[in-house]
Amino acid sequence: MDFDKSMLIEFAAESLDHLGNIEEDILLLSGAKGDLISERIDNIFRSIHSIKGASGFLSLVKIEKISHVMENLLSALRSKNISLDKEVINTLLEGVDILIHMLNNVEISNETDISNICSRLNSLLEKSDTRDDPQVFKTDFEINGQGEAEIGFEINKIVLENISPEYNYLYILKYDLDELRRKDEVSPVSLVRELLNCGEILDARLWVEPTDLFKGLPQGPVNYFVLYASYLTHEVILTTQGLSHDRVIPIDRKKFLESQKEKEEEQFLPQMEKDDPGGFIKCSQHDIRIEIDKLDMLINLVGELVISESMVTNNKDLADLELENFEHASRNHRRIISELQDVAMSMRMIPLTQTFRKLTRLVHDLSSRLEKKCRLELSGEETELDKTVIEQITDPLIHIVRNCLDHGIECPEKRKRKSKPQTGTIKITARHQGGEVVICISDDGSGLDPEKILLTAREKNLISKHEKYLKEQDIFHLIFIPGFSTSARITDVSGRGVGLDVVKRNIEKLKGKVDIHSKPGQGTFFLLRIPLTMAIIEGMLVKVGSMSYTLPLLSIRESFRPSPKQITITMEGQEIVRIRDELIPVLRLHNFYNIIPEKTELTKGILIHAAFGTKNICLFVDEIIGHHQTVIKSMPNYVSSVRGVSGCTILSHGEVSLILDVGNIIELSENNS
Repeated sequence: MDFDKSMLIEFAAESLDHLGNIEEDILLLSGAKGDLISERIDNIFRSIHSIKGASGFLSLVKIEKISHVMENLLSALRSKNISLDKEVINTLLEGVDILIHMLNNVEISNETDISNICSRLNSLLEKSDTRDDPQVFKTDFEINGQGEAEIGFEINKIVLENISPEYNYLYILKYDLDELRRKDEVSPVSLVRELLNCGEILDARLWVEPTDLFKGLPQGPVNYFVLYASYLTHEVILTTQGLSHDRVIPIDRKKFLESQKEKEEEQFLPQMEKDDPGGFIKCSQHDIRIEIDKLDMLINLVGELVISESMVTNNKDLADLELENFEHASRNHRRIISELQDVAMSMRMIPLTQTFRKLTRLVHDLSSRLEKKCRLELSGEETELDKTVIEQITDPLIHIVRNCLDHGIECPEKRKRKSKPQTGTIKITARHQGGEVVICISDDGSGLDPEKILLTAREKNLISKHEKYLKEQDIFHLIFIPGFSTSARITDVSGRGVGLDVVKRNIEKLKGKVDIHSKPGQGTFFLLRIPLTMAIIEGMLVKVGSMSYTLPLLSIRESFRPSPKQITITMEGQEIVRIRDELIPVLRLHNFYNIIPEKTELTKGILIHAAFGTKNICLFVDEIIGHHQTVIKSMPNYVSSVRGVSGCTILSHGEVSLILDVGNIIELSENNS
C-alpha cells in the first residue's frame, strides 16, 4: 500500500524526537540507581514502543524489527533478567544510531541491512534468564472476520498502565481502508488523525491478501486493525466510526489490569505469526509541525511589512499635515506589526537542548575510544536561538568538545600523578546577554602550551620565523589557523589540522566572535558570542557625509557631544575620549570609509560609544537621524565583502543603509593601530 509522502515525513520527524529522548535516557542510565533506572527504562520503552507501532502501520519493516528487538531487551532489563552494563548501553546506542540513519532516509529504510545490529541485540537477550517477557500478555480474542489469517495483539503492561486515566475504554477496531477510500473518501491519514482526537492508538497493523502482496497488486480488502484506548463508549464508537458490531471488540481495561495482579502471566490475545507492530505515536494536541520554508517566508513578509509601514508613516506627502486620526491609527498599526514580529521571531527560536544532547553522546563515545574518563556538565540548555543560528553553531561546538577531550583532558593515570580527580570535567554553559547568546566551554585538562603552539606554527610556516614577539592571546588564536595541529600522529580524532578553523569560520559567518583563554596545567576556556537572530533588529540611523549607516541598538552604550576637556591625543596620534573613568579610542567613520564629512571637529559632531564584548570604541558621526526597526538584508553577490559591514537595510524613502558590524570595526581598528 502506498502512503502519502507527508505521512512518512511526519512519522520520521516525530520518531527522531523520540530518539532524542531515548538517547538522553540511555546515557543517563549509566549513572542512575534504584528506582531511577526503572523510570528511565520505562521512558525508553514507551518511546521505542511508539516508533514500533507507527513503523508497523507504515510497513517500514526494518525500523519495526529493530524497535521490536530493542523493546524485548528493555523488557528483559526491566524484569532484571539481564544486568545493565556497558555492553548493553553501547548496543542500545548503536540501535539508536541505526534508527536515526534509517529515519533520515525513511523512504528507502527497508533496504537497510540490519542483520548485524539485530544479531548483537539478540545475543544480549540470550543471556536472559528466561526468553519469555513477563511484562507482555496476549489476549484470547480472535479477529477473524473475512477469512484472513489470524490476527492478534500483544498488550504490554507498561504501556497499558501509562494510558491517560480519561481513556476508560479499550477496543479492537477493524477497518477496510480500501472501502473507506471508495465509499467515504477517507484517507489513512485522516482516519488516524480522527482517532487521535478522541483517544490513543496503542497498537496497529495492516493485513492484505498474501496473493495480492505477492503480485504487488493489493486489489482486495486492505484491513487495518487498531488497538484503541478512548473515552468514547461502545455505542458512540459504533455510531461515530460507522462500524458494525463484528468490527468493534470491547476489552475491559480495569478487569485486565486486576487480573495481572493475581496472575502475572495471564494469556489475553493470540500471538500473531509475525512480530507485533506496537503502539502508534501519539500526536500532541498542542503542537503543530510547520515546514521551515514557510517560517522563512513568514519572517520575510513581516520584514517587508515593517519596511512598508515605515514608508507609509514617513511619506513626504504627509509632512506638515495635521492628521490626528491617521497618527492614532498608525501607532496602533505599528504596535500590531511589532507583536506580529515578536510572534514570528519566537516561532523560529528553539532551545539548545538537542545540540547539547549531541555533545553528551559525543563525550560518552569519544572518552570510551580514547580510554579517558570525562564528565560533561551542562547549564542553560533552555537558552533559545534562531534555528538557522543553532544549525551553524553545532559543528563548532562539536569541534571544541572533541579538542577539549582529545588534547585537553588527560588519561586517568596522568591526572592521578598530577593530583587531579581521575575523571576530567568539561563544562558548557549558555546564557542570554543583551542581544547575544554567550556560550562558554571549559575543561580542567592540561591547558595550552604557548611555546609548543608557537614552535608548531613556525615549523608549518603558518607565521614568519622572524616574528619574535607575540602576545599570549595572539599565540592561542594561532590554533584557529587552517592546517594547525600539535598532534604528533594522525588518527580519526585529530592530527589533520582540520577542526578549530571551522569554529572560527562558522562563528564569524554569524557575525559572532570566539575567544580563548588557557592556563597550562589547569585547563582551557572558549567563549563564543553569537547574535540571537539574523532577521530583524532595533537600529540607530546615523549620517556620515552623504551616507546613512545603521548601528545595532544593542551595541550602543550611549551617544553624546564631547567637550574639549574630554578629548586627548596620544603620542601615536590616536584620539581618545574620557568617559567618566574610562579612556575610549575614537574612530572617525569618514576616515574609515573614505567619505567627505560635514563635520570634522569632534566637539561639533556626535560620538557614539559602542561595545562588543569587553571592548569599547567611540564612533564619530555627523549626526543621529533616529531609531528605527532594521530588517537585515544580505549583501548582493556582485558586491565584494565590505569591511565593518554585516548587511544592509532599506529605509522608508527607499534608500539603502549599510548595517555596521561593531565587533569587526573594533578588530580592524586595533589591527591598524
